[in-house]
Amino acid sequence: MAGEPFDLARLRLNWARAAEPPADGLPARLAAVRMPRDAYPEARALLERIRGMAEAQFPQREPTLEHFFAEATALLILMESPAEGTGQAAGYRGEDASQDAEDARTRMVELLDELTELLEVFATIGR
Repeated sequence: MAGEPFDLARLRLNWARAAEPPADGLPARLAAVRMPRDAYPEARALLERIRGMAEAQFPQREPTLEHFFAEATALLILMESPAEGTGQAAGYRGEDASQDAEDARTRMVELLDELTELLEVFATIGR
């Protein structure tokens, strides 16, 4: 990639494909994708897989990575609480609970971006 000439025609083609959805509906391969019934257990399992892979590849970086995974786990709990009605037990009620969950989602996206960048740095500088 680094050294390849910039292909403007290919970029425009990709943007054209992304801009307009197909007129006759979704292709079969996309229509077959199913949303998990309960996304939070899926998210927890995925987070644990990522944690395991990161710790296996960068064992000496575990203290640094632990901060990110601990915060991500706490955010998942916060997002899940209002959805299950258990947010009240944690002190979240009414509109505050939904706002807390929305703030948690925003922070989770930021956190995952930071984690991605950190893992890329670790991969670049070596194990």
